[in-house]
Amino acid sequence: MRVIVDPGHGGHDPGAVNLAVGVQEKALNLQIAITLYRRLLDAGHSGRMTRTDDRFLVLSDRVAIANRQHPDAFVSIHCNAAANKDAFGMEVWTSPGKTRSDALATAIGEALAATFPAVPMRRDDSDFDLDKEGRLYVLTQTACPAVLVECGFVSNDAEAVRLKDPVTIRNLALAISTGISTWAGK
Repeated sequence: MRVIVDPGHGGHDPGAVNLAVGVQEKALNLQIAITLYRRLLDAGHSGRMTRTDDRFLVLSDRVAIANRQHPDAFVSIHCNAAANKDAFGMEVWTSPGKTRSDALATAIGEALAATFPAVPMRRDDSDFDLDKEGRLYVLTQTACPAVLVECGFVSNDAEAVRLKDPVTIRNLALAISTGISTWAGK
């Protein structure tokens, strides 16, 4: 399997920020993505990361990097935020409708749910599958199955503390890697 791992945000775009806990989404995304990429390589997959340091990439550049590589899958790593500071949980996003990405999203979501049983998987039950759907540029413009994983809510203080824990970062990467490998039939 050739997998493109995309740590969201970066550079001048910090993504979600929790000043009380001292967390910037861009840094969490990069830590999770690097750990995930190493896990994928250890599992025998190949691929590339869209960024390996704190740099900004426009969405079209992220998609171009992926599409030039002709990967089997594209996985964008993010953390969520909400005005409701009590919001928490994980999400896996795909583009709308039944697509080739649905099975990948389900495999990743199930692995995350098994690894973090106390953290809810926030889902869209309108079509009876695990993924949430949206017209996110990196999902609609990537030529391979593509998902965006929201690893938790930075805006929730307790979840932000959990997200910056190295054990959580390792377990998130392990779960996402397991989901990818399950989807790939490894």
